[in-house]
Amino acid sequence: MTVQALARQRFGFQRLPVATAVVFVVTATTSVLGLVIPGMLEGWQRTPQGLHGDWWRTFTAVFVQDGGVAGTVSNLAFLLVMGALAEQVLGAGRWWPAS
Repeated sequence: MTVQALARQRFGFQRLPVATAVVFVVTATTSVLGLVIPGMLEGWQRTPQGLHGDWWRTFTAVFVQDGGVAGTVSNLAFLLVMGALAEQVLGAGRWWPAS
């Protein structure tokens, strides 16, 4: 049985939520690194003074969590559920700009 057939059978997905999976892996990786590497959250987060010249903070702030372990776990769980649902309704192409 293929992964797509299993996803269809178990969850009723019409298509695999690939965009959600990619965003989940990137966010989980950077969030775990942010918990273990001192200063990473401060270096990537969006702050008013940081946006003056630190253009990358516009994008990197999306991938780090400032809620500690509990906030990271709950945000990732929410991402999985809502991302997979949104991808089923909108498709991967329309889901990307919404994130």
